[in-house]
Parts: sequence; C-alpha cells; structure tokens
Amino acid sequence: MYSFWRQCPPNTIAYTIRAGDTFYRLAQQFNTTVQAIISANPMVNPMFLQIGQTICIPRQQVYPPCPEGTEPYTVQRGDTFYSIARRFNVRLDVLLSANPGINPDALFIGQRICIPAEEEV
Repeated sequence: MYSFWRQCPPNTIAYTIRAGDTFYRLAQQFNTTVQAIISANPMVNPMFLQIGQTICIPRQQVYPPCPEGTEPYTVQRGDTFYSIARRFNVRLDVLLSANPGINPDALFIGQRICIPAEEEV
C-alpha cells in the first residue's frame, strides 16, 4: 500500500488533503499564495490532489501590516472572533472591520489578525 505521508522541509507544515481541498482554497486558508504551495510541493500535481495525501504548506505567511490604531494578535488554540473581541473589549463588528479578507469562521492557530485599540465603554 502506498503511503501519502512525507516529511516537510523547514518553514513548512504538513497538511493532509481533505475532500474539496484545492491549492487555491488552501492558500486562502493559510494566508499564503498558490505559487508558494506549488513551490513547496514540486512533485505534487495540484490538479490531482488525493484525499489523505500529505502536502507541505509554507509557514511564511504574507500578512499585510496592521493599520494605524490597531495591534497585531496571533490566533491561539480555541480562539474565535467573538472570544478575541471579548478579551480585548472590542465590539465584534469593529474587529471584523479591522480584518477585511479574514474569514471569521475559519481562524487557524498562528494566523495574525489586527486588534483595534480598546474601546471606551
């Protein structure tokens, strides 16, 4: 039986392909580029991904700088947009506005988001 598992090089993480995965979706999910994923997986044909196959996702994520008046925050295990908003005393809609392009339902550990300055209540 052929094993899809392989060891990933430094500055990448192993990811196991699931139903519906594409390099484009993975690039969005991990805030990287399709080209970066292709470069990290030269022997993988992106048109024929197989469920259970292991690929390497580059860790060097491309994050735009946080706008003035916000501070970067790295998502931790168990974080949700709601829990982060509560922790930093920021309204959920304000947190969402400070992070355009971030899917609040698909946060991942290590992802960087921008936290607006604490609101006066």
